[in-house]
Amino acid sequence: MSIWQGKDKGDHKSSSESIPEGDYERGKKGVVWTRETLFDYLADPKKYIPGTKMFFVGIKKPEERADLIKYMEVESAKPIKP
Repeated sequence: MSIWQGKDKGDHKSSSESIPEGDYERGKKGVVWTRETLFDYLADPKKYIPGTKMFFVGIKKPEERADLIKYMEVESAKPIKP
């Protein structure tokens, strides 16, 4: 299972409980993280999730976004060491 499979943007239950109620409500609901949605998000986070306060301008080069996603897939497949 990947690190983003089944995680809806807007689903605060799948994230840290320390995040104030409502902070995820501004996100797009009903969108599940996939390679495609992550690829689009990484290109322009503020366009993909309007109103986000996160300071990340995105990764403009498609090959760099693809490399990052591949890295995340490889690392998320590794077992967690105790």
